[in-house]
Amino acid sequence: MKTLILTIFLIITHGCSDEVTIEGCWISKDDNHYSLKIRKNTLEEIYDTETSSFIYKRSNISCDKDYLNEKSNKELEFISLDDGRCFEILNLTKSIFILRHTTSGNILSFYKTKNPDSSDFQSVPKK
Repeated sequence: MKTLILTIFLIITHGCSDEVTIEGCWISKDDNHYSLKIRKNTLEEIYDTETSSFIYKRSNISCDKDYLNEKSNKELEFISLDDGRCFEILNLTKSIFILRHTTSGNILSFYKTKNPDSSDFQSVPKK
């Protein structure tokens, strides 16, 4: 009985969940001045002190018809921004987020950092 109570306590207090979410703060692996802050339906691109905000949509329907014609019929997932850009999600885990810009083919790799609502979030990690 004590084990059951302890297990329930740990699940409640630590939010024990295997759910992978796109929401959060992501720092570029290639340029630590570049980061993304993603919330429910907004994506902020941050470069140093410059911030641009976009509405994004996540879907398994391609936002780039030319790109889709070049890919095989495997299940794909995309992010479209309200400025017209389209990205394929290549990998999303609790700590890694990898995107491919469908027009240029550029690969963007990010690692997860602090909560997006945290007041001490900065685009450049403290060293």
